Amino acid sequence: MEQNQYTVFKELDRKYVAGGFQGSEGKVIVAQKRECIESLVSQSNPLVHEVLAGNGSFAETYDSFSHSFRGYRRFLPHRHDIVSNERLETLEKIVPNVAHFKRRSLFAADNPIGCVFYGLLLSFIAGGLWAQTLTESGEKVSYSLFVFSEGQFFLSVGFVLAGLIIGLAAMLKYRTRNAKQIHAREAAVYMDLNYGFYRSNDDERWARMIEPEK
Repeated sequence: MEQNQYTVFKELDRKYVAGGFQGSEGKVIVAQKRECIESLVSQSNPLVHEVLAGNGSFAETYDSFSHSFRGYRRFLPHRHDIVSNERLETLEKIVPNVAHFKRRSLFAADNPIGCVFYGLLLSFIAGGLWAQTLTESGEKVSYSLFVFSEGQFFLSVGFVLAGLIIGLAAMLKYRTRNAKQIHAREAAVYMDLNYGFYRSNDDERWARMIEPEK
């Protein structure tokens, strides 16, 4: 996976810290950050252009994705959205830990509601096979009646519970941020500060921004 710009900037910050905050070293670090920002611009990252033009921020972009997956929305299916996913890719080039905002499909098994539905559907298929097996063994069973039987009820309950458990596990895997990485919004705010200094050409304050980490 391509390295994001936040990671590059943090490595430069650590280099500055390791150098004891020497003034000359700070200028070098800032110059490298400038080159990094300008290299992304040359690659035509639309989000970078927006931020440099003052038409938004990385934190605002993060919030726009977070809103769609916040609270109960995380449990619901989300339709595939090419435009949203492409914009997410531009944000991933800047900050880490945002892959869980990807919109896969209304039919993707990455959420509890979808998996519960699939579990219920499979329970009726299993019930049909069960009824067919009973019929083949000599017991006449009408599936239209078997659907309302106690056996179908327990099948449905079992498959739905299994779907719920699988759905929760899938949600934790695909729709939950990596707790071992920095929170993407914190990284986005940090990058907004860097871009703010870039736009204002305030290299001195840009370098001093790192010093509280000492």
